[in-house]
Amino acid sequence: DLVKTLHKITKMMQEGREFDGVIIETTGMADPAPVAQTFFADDKVEAHYRIDAIITVVDCKWIIQRLDEQKQGENEAVEQVAFADVILLNKLDLVDRGHV
Repeated sequence: DLVKTLHKITKMMQEGREFDGVIIETTGMADPAPVAQTFFADDKVEAHYRIDAIITVVDCKWIIQRLDEQKQGENEAVEQVAFADVILLNKLDLVDRGHV
């Protein structure tokens, strides 16, 4: 659980361990909103951590198809791109320059 892990890291810092930051990697199609909300829903987490950026890795070959998918409920690709501060383009070698 993310909150428990962040609490453990906080304890390690209080015991003298030094960290430059914490990077959280989710599964490929995870909704970023619940992860971000974690930083505001728990007082201890909010006191010791802040979000610098939400980075979304986009598969250049399939992103247009994923964004255009009609799904019942939320489209995870749309949610991830909309939520991102930074979009990292991946697999550029698989598409023509004009596609990007």
